[in-house]
Amino acid sequence: MRACARQRPGPGCPPDARPLVAAPRAIASLVGIASGATIAAAGVVLIAYAASLVRSARQERMKRTDAWTPIVLNLAWVTGTAVVVAAAGLSRQVNWMLLLVADVVIVFAVLEGIGLRRMGPPGADAGTTRQLA
Repeated sequence: MRACARQRPGPGCPPDARPLVAAPRAIASLVGIASGATIAAAGVVLIAYAASLVRSARQERMKRTDAWTPIVLNLAWVTGTAVVVAAAGLSRQVNWMLLLVADVVIVFAVLEGIGLRRMGPPGADAGTTRQLA
């Protein structure tokens, strides 16, 4: 993530959410949603989330709360995906796509949890931060 925050996105960096804001109606029709507003709102939220991750990754020292935030939000994303797949009545292809994205998101949550554990217990290293490589 640090490499993605310091340079232009490339292989290994998360996908860009700007198309969700730029062409919400086209994406909505592609996935079978009646309104593009939901897609545009998701795009805005994802862009704000990405900006907060970049801000956090650019810090020389990371706070534990900054490490917990993406873990909690990623788990919320996976939970929301499960609710949408169970209740929304989307097409089979869209459900599989959503579940595939949720799989990737849960892997990120696990990796972020590993990074949090590497920070050591709360109170270690001057209380709340650890120097990142």
